[in-house]
Amino acid sequence: MYWKFRKTIPYLVLTILAVIFALPLLWILLASFDANASQAVKMPSQWTMENYKTILLNQANQRAFGNGLLISLGQSVLVVLIAGFAAYPLSRYELHYKNLFFIYDFIYDLTSHYSSDGSRL
Repeated sequence: MYWKFRKTIPYLVLTILAVIFALPLLWILLASFDANASQAVKMPSQWTMENYKTILLNQANQRAFGNGLLISLGQSVLVVLIAGFAAYPLSRYELHYKNLFFIYDFIYDLTSHYSSDGSRL
């Protein structure tokens, strides 16, 4: 009996955490379709797409969406080009310290996402 109880505790804790994280997402989803949204999680009395229509037809939002799309596409192209320029010599030439460079790069990739105090960058 004790063993079964001990095995269910982590699942119970994880279920509670999942509900805690899912409730705000559920509220955002339901409030986006509610014409009279409040801070309570409730089913909309009248479902509407007016909130989405207002946001998508707003001129300032359209400009912001366009800017975000332009920046993200430009950055993606730039990253692919720079990575290609860096990868080509590493793949074609027999460098003396090639393995050491790859090990350094691998370790850097593993650890570079965290700052010195342990928080994620």
